[in-house]
Amino acid sequence: MGGGSGRQLRRLFGGVKVAEVATARLKAYQKTRLEAGAAAATINRNLGALGRMFILAVQSGRLSVRPHVPKLLEAPPRSGFVSHSQYLTIRPYLSSDYQDVLDFGYYTGWRKGEVTSLEWRDVDGEVVRLRPAVSKTREGRVLVLSAPLQAVLARRRVVQQPECPLVFHYRGQRVGDWRKSWRRACQEAGCPGTLFHDLRRTVVRNLTRAGVAERVAMSMTGHKTRSGFDRYAIVSETDLAEASARLAAWAGSDKPRTPDQVSG
Repeated sequence: MGGGSGRQLRRLFGGVKVAEVATARLKAYQKTRLEAGAAAATINRNLGALGRMFILAVQSGRLSVRPHVPKLLEAPPRSGFVSHSQYLTIRPYLSSDYQDVLDFGYYTGWRKGEVTSLEWRDVDGEVVRLRPAVSKTREGRVLVLSAPLQAVLARRRVVQQPECPLVFHYRGQRVGDWRKSWRRACQEAGCPGTLFHDLRRTVVRNLTRAGVAERVAMSMTGHKTRSGFDRYAIVSETDLAEASARLAAWAGSDKPRTPDQVSG
């Protein structure tokens, strides 16, 4: 078990016998992590990894019974979107390198880490092949470049540096934590609180509205499960307003209807 979950669990449970890990101890872990500022969702993922270890231990006969793994109530998922006008408003307040990252995210729905880890070896003409090692789901995927994305890659070619394999970089260095720059740009654009990750949710909604087949949309954005995709396909008030208006227009029209439409 690696990553942040492994480090946190090893720090607080390292050297503790499995049989000694009781529910009370897990609740104490939750309390310690909450007091340290960790989000409930993060803690749940950590303990979820530990719970999986218990299941494997029981299945292998090394443990007769596993303790109950408590789960914290998580905050509801964000429901923010980035409209096209907001995207265009935020863009000028970013440096040109960050503008290209924004453009790529706006037209793909990729996670920021996936965008900023993209290397020139991943680009094959008008196709990008994301390596499994870069993808959060550890599964590679293929992206066919649309015209806006081809324009982004053309700009990146101009600033390509021989010693830097990355497509997106800042003065030859990996694009790191740019939250301050992003937050400042959003503030100046009159869109405070907007997250780069909101682009991902926006792309899912745009793909759905454009009538793209769900399987194809999930392949493009890298959603591994239907539940994950559905979590991002949030219905906004604008969607509901449009639906209400379309219903009113249809109900009030004199268009001839088929028997099934009348009975339905």
